[in-house]
Amino acid sequence: YIEYRNPYHTAEGVSRALFINREKIDTDSVTTADYASETTGGGIRYKIPMSEHNALSLSLAVEDIYLESTTSTPPEYQSFIDRYPDNLNFNLSTGFSKDTRDSIFFARRGSFRKISAEIGIPGSDLEYYKVSVRGSWYRQLAGRLILNARGDIGYGDGYGELQELPFFKNYYAGGASSVRGFESRSLGPVSTGVDADPAAAEGFTQDYNMRLLHRPAAALRSAFQPGIFNRVLALDAGPKATATTSVPSDVKFPAKAVTQV
Repeated sequence: YIEYRNPYHTAEGVSRALFINREKIDTDSVTTADYASETTGGGIRYKIPMSEHNALSLSLAVEDIYLESTTSTPPEYQSFIDRYPDNLNFNLSTGFSKDTRDSIFFARRGSFRKISAEIGIPGSDLEYYKVSVRGSWYRQLAGRLILNARGDIGYGDGYGELQELPFFKNYYAGGASSVRGFESRSLGPVSTGVDADPAAAEGFTQDYNMRLLHRPAAALRSAFQPGIFNRVLALDAGPKATATTSVPSDVKFPAKAVTQV
């Protein structure tokens, strides 16, 4: 992945980024259902400040996506790969965010909210859409004790001739960036077949996090990176389904409390 970004593309503070990428994926070494892919693409992205706290983002990208099955690819993936082995897609993405946090890295108060959308432009080989909402809220309870609540929800589907969300655009849960205490991408519907590996939520996802953050006294912090060491008590929950469905019908919310330093 290579990106050239100019944060001062205009005098009004609009930033522009040009990017190209080449990605090879073989999921045999991870917990998700097996497949292989090779993607080459590039595009342009703008971020437009609307006010002190609000920003709008726009991105246009082109992708050439080659999909390949393996000996352990589940039937639901195999069917899609047989129909769409090689695809040229033009994708449009947009987002609107509001950020009132007092710090990007070590917030004590404020909130961050973002709504984003992605669509395979009509005429692309894969016509689909995804919409997601993300929120995070911080409040200082007492002294250096801070409460952080976070949630994510998303939905996606195909349109036109494509009646499903491409499986490699599915939603995943589990791991440090979503539901901690569970293995990365381990939550969600499972594939059919012998291995029954996680196949992700086809079109729908939601997860929730709550954390208590304790900022150490200034004497324990680095002089150059104040507040970098934090003690964390977290309670996370996310969907767990036993079969692959467009919107999981058999949904459980496994939760774990974890501590992190």
